[in-house]
Amino acid sequence: MAFLTGLLASRRKKSRERLVRRAAEVIEHVLLDIGVDRFVNGTLLLDKKLRLHFFAMEPAHGPEIIASVPVCQLAEARMLRRLVDDVAQDTAPPNLHTGYLVQGLMREFKAQSPAVSRLS
Repeated sequence: MAFLTGLLASRRKKSRERLVRRAAEVIEHVLLDIGVDRFVNGTLLLDKKLRLHFFAMEPAHGPEIIASVPVCQLAEARMLRRLVDDVAQDTAPPNLHTGYLVQGLMREFKAQSPAVSRLS
């Protein structure tokens, strides 16, 4: 029984780690492609298969969506926007800020979705 529990626990951990890595990839990609302002005005969605999607505008919510986070609601994103506004440019090295943004995003996904909470 302990063997099965260990297998299931490691599988859950891998899924959470995979989601965190994917969130970091998406955030970095979007920041590089469209900049901080559009990123902060967008929405990140998580579907039932735990796939992450970014929309630059408010998307329609269907039954496949288990969590939706307007990026502007993340305190970390607002802090990034203020930082970028202070230096008067719309680009910032994304890898410096990705970790904080992913933490905020995962916090919101866990609050909205029991499926994400179970991954922890």
